[in-house]
Amino acid sequence: MSDPDRLQERDRALQQAKALRAQKRLPEALAALAQLEVFAPGFSRLYHERAHCHIALGQAPEAIGALQEAVRLNPTQPASWDMLKQLYQMQGDADRASQAAQQLAILNQLPQAVLVANSLFVDGDLASAEAVIRDYLDLDRNNVGALRLLARIRWQAGAIGEAETLLRAVLDLAEALRELGDLQGNPYSQNLGDSKGALETLEKARQITAASLLAHPNDVPTIEAHALVSRSLGETLFASGSTALSLPHLQRSLDSRERILQLL
Repeated sequence: MSDPDRLQERDRALQQAKALRAQKRLPEALAALAQLEVFAPGFSRLYHERAHCHIALGQAPEAIGALQEAVRLNPTQPASWDMLKQLYQMQGDADRASQAAQQLAILNQLPQAVLVANSLFVDGDLASAEAVIRDYLDLDRNNVGALRLLARIRWQAGAIGEAETLLRAVLDLAEALRELGDLQGNPYSQNLGDSKGALETLEKARQITAASLLAHPNDVPTIEAHALVSRSLGETLFASGSTALSLPHLQRSLDSRERILQLL
């Protein structure tokens, strides 16, 4: 069976399970999902659907387990994080509910098209992922995360030369953004010493790199970008007299550097 045929068969099986759930035939839906898991064990959406079935049966622990697997396979799936947050809240697990809410807040800062494309990519639908991300890049050509995702898609598709060209463009753009961030992140390099404006800029950069890091936790350039932003934010806070606030950001930068060494 060719890859397109396997994807079609996989998607048909998922739709069948959804239809069974809609008809309240929950044991049959779960059985269909168990068969689908044998056929496509890394398909994140099947675990999300399994969670819906367990919720309908009043089986919260099983639903949580399914959702945890869904976000492990695809950490950029907002719907799964949202369901996890609600289930944790229902069980009185405030810490995990807060963690899920934080992940959801980070994802909500990303463009919807990038989330959709990444989900398609994670689930192996390269052609659809590429179509979505190329459409988005027509509107936002300098989006580093989108360019990096397109490079990963093309690499996975075997277009190594094109992927390398895209990665070089990503690195050039990231370097330009880093230089801009260094300028904006140093209040003493600005005419009026606008530390408040610098901090606001760096905080936005931190949120963006944190979202990218959630999507690509083992990607060295992503970790490097997050380390640079964290360092700049910590140093700017320290220079403005906010020593206590600066320390977590400086520590995060050091932790990121250690993580890079572990991956190299």
